[in-house]
Amino acid sequence: MMDPFASLTTALDLLASGEISSVKLCSLYLDRIASVNPAINAVVVHRPREEVLALAAAADDLRKTCTEKPLLGIPITIKLHVDVA
Repeated sequence: MMDPFASLTTALDLLASGEISSVKLCSLYLDRIASVNPAINAVVVHRPREEVLALAAAADDLRKTCTEKPLLGIPITIKLHVDVA
């Protein structure tokens, strides 16, 4: 199992080697968000788990043939710095 604090290069190496899938990687971070976020409220808007995992599965399939998108399958969060209704 990958450490959720591992570097981006570690995650990329694990994806490239097939030691971890994007689905498993996203699940790791979704679990981390679920366990920590209630106390810190850092992620205020997020996609449903099923949608994220479906996108991750599509990324896993595409990684098999696509080498032009090296960050494909890496989960990210985007910090909004403005109020959103």
